[in-house]
Amino acid sequence: MLKNYWKFLVTRFIGTLLPFIALIVSITILLYNIEASNEKKIIENKEEDVIGALSKIIISDFNFVAADLIVLVEGVAIQKMFDDSANAKLTVSNKFLLLATQRKIYDQIAFLNEKGMEVIRINFDNEIASIVPEKKLQNKLQSYYFKDIFKLKRGEIYISPFDLNVEHGKIVLPVKPIIRFGTPVFDINGNKRGVVMFHYLGKEILEDIEMATIQSPGRIMLLNSDGFWLKGINPEDEWGFMYKDRKYRTFKNLFPDEWKLLSSAESGSFYTPNGLFTFSNIYPFIDGINSNMNKTSSKSTKLQAKKYHWKIVSYVPNNILNSHSNTILDNLIKLNSWLLIFLGFIAWLVALISLKRKLAEKEINRLAAIVESSDDAIIGKTPEGIIFSWNKGAEILYGYSPEEVIGKPVSIIIPAELHENLENFYAKIKQGESIHHYETIRIKKDGKRIVVSLTLSPIKDEKGKIIGISAIARDITNRKIAEKKLKETMINLERSNKELEQFASIAAHDLQEPLRKIQMFGDRLKTKYTDILSEQGQDYLCRMQNAATRMEALITDLLTLSRLTTRAQPFIIVDINKTIKDVVSDLEAQIKETDGSIEIQELPVIEADPIQMHQLFQNLISNSLKFHQINDKPVVQIYSKISDEVQGNSDNSNCQIFVKDNGIGFDEKYGERIFVIFQRLHNRQEYKGTGIGLAICKKIVERHGGHITAKSIPGKGATFIITLPLKQNG
Repeated sequence: MLKNYWKFLVTRFIGTLLPFIALIVSITILLYNIEASNEKKIIENKEEDVIGALSKIIISDFNFVAADLIVLVEGVAIQKMFDDSANAKLTVSNKFLLLATQRKIYDQIAFLNEKGMEVIRINFDNEIASIVPEKKLQNKLQSYYFKDIFKLKRGEIYISPFDLNVEHGKIVLPVKPIIRFGTPVFDINGNKRGVVMFHYLGKEILEDIEMATIQSPGRIMLLNSDGFWLKGINPEDEWGFMYKDRKYRTFKNLFPDEWKLLSSAESGSFYTPNGLFTFSNIYPFIDGINSNMNKTSSKSTKLQAKKYHWKIVSYVPNNILNSHSNTILDNLIKLNSWLLIFLGFIAWLVALISLKRKLAEKEINRLAAIVESSDDAIIGKTPEGIIFSWNKGAEILYGYSPEEVIGKPVSIIIPAELHENLENFYAKIKQGESIHHYETIRIKKDGKRIVVSLTLSPIKDEKGKIIGISAIARDITNRKIAEKKLKETMINLERSNKELEQFASIAAHDLQEPLRKIQMFGDRLKTKYTDILSEQGQDYLCRMQNAATRMEALITDLLTLSRLTTRAQPFIIVDINKTIKDVVSDLEAQIKETDGSIEIQELPVIEADPIQMHQLFQNLISNSLKFHQINDKPVVQIYSKISDEVQGNSDNSNCQIFVKDNGIGFDEKYGERIFVIFQRLHNRQEYKGTGIGLAICKKIVERHGGHITAKSIPGKGATFIITLPLKQNG
């Protein structure tokens, strides 16, 4: 039986795979032909672009040289030189020298008089331009190019053929490709007085071709109109017309069939058994420019635009062309190999599906074990609310065994008054939504009601279709009881705070009334009976009035302290800069009295209670003014910085505000004591106060989620550091 299954599997596998193989081979051949054709077209276009760009560069270079020549000849300085002025000659020499130095493309720049004698010559060797001494200047009267140039009219330019530099009948080594440019020079009366000539370094053109070759898959060659290489594949084939032993080394001898096609057209591209050839003619001499085509004769010929030309040729050998095609074929073979492997795996898909089913069943069993061992009640039910799974946690929580509830509606554990909510929940679940931590009531088997936190989620099949509902319930009855007790405690605490505030208000009112009478009758005694009272009586009266004043301040501060929380304002955006300015205005009398000064730097904008911020900084600044040294004027500095320190909110930055003075200071061992109510470091005879001001400051800062500290050295002032969040939580 197993052998038959294997034979069937192999037969079906081969029968399924063979049509795919035939289709893949057909598609591969088609794609290869298309891609190979496209690749060749890309190479053709690229070579045409390279040759076109190179042609433009060469023509541009020639126009650039011609422009340099005309500008130099028409200059004022060269006209003045005909007056035999030494200064004018020096000026022209320097202009020639500057041009050669800047351009770096001219082997020589020279001015020759009408007798062919060099008057000025600049040589450019080893990247350095120099003026040739007068004793080394030469007479070029018999040279073919001088005669040709001198015959030209004003504005006409002579251009020699592209060849190698020859001195005394021999080619200069190392070889130096040269193109000579020249034009006659006329004085202000129109008399021909000589010529200016450039020896243009042809290496610039050859280097442009080298750069183009780097960007091209083939080799770029430059040919003259006779088919000689000016720039070839092999350096030993170049400049054949200059060497007797190289006369046969021409393009047309190496590629005769290709030369016939090249010489019969202006531009184009074609394939031969040797490879791809792309070419274009270049006409370096524009119409109207004179040149000498035969260096053995001094006869000048008027060239037409297409009389003398070069050919730029790109040659891409077959091995390079085929390498691209072979790469395409290799890639297609690799791609199809992977595709065949993939299709082979499809034939075994049935077996893999069976294995996948077994693995899925195993995973389901594992998840079921997790569900079964969970302490939470986990119930599975249909979209209609019929229970189909009931774990151990559900059995413990509700008291029903799985046999008692599976197949029954979930409403058996839901109070009757909450049944209407089921339809709303089911509607949301069917839309794919989940319900998290919903607090509700459920009924146990014994009828006892419990509070649960319920999470409902849709159960989906492999296609995403909702096939059931998962309900996870956790008993939070004890937590809700604790929350209720906490809420009652908070209500009682709030009531106590209100009663305390009422008591403080009543106490303040009831205490202030007799205080006002004590102060009033004391003032009357002092006004009417000062003369009758003895000195001791007056002292008693004064002490009584001072005690009443202190008692009034103490009651006021106590009332302020008690109302910091109960009558607090909501937090809003507060500009501390404006708050400090308002405080300074309120303390103007104290500042004048102590002859003090307040120095304020830029302060932050925070979320705070504006009234309490005013109270906070008024207390601190007032203290700094009060506790100043007798012989020093009080100076209070207020500045801030933004801190990364966090107080209860990891997403919120804090600011630190510093209130620094030059007062009497204190021992830092009392750094915590000064913020405790009624704690004083000095007696009332030295410094007035109730001992409550800094306690109020601390309570304000803590209400804003911050903290306040102080640093000090006795006799050297104190610095109070207030740390507050820029934004309040909630």
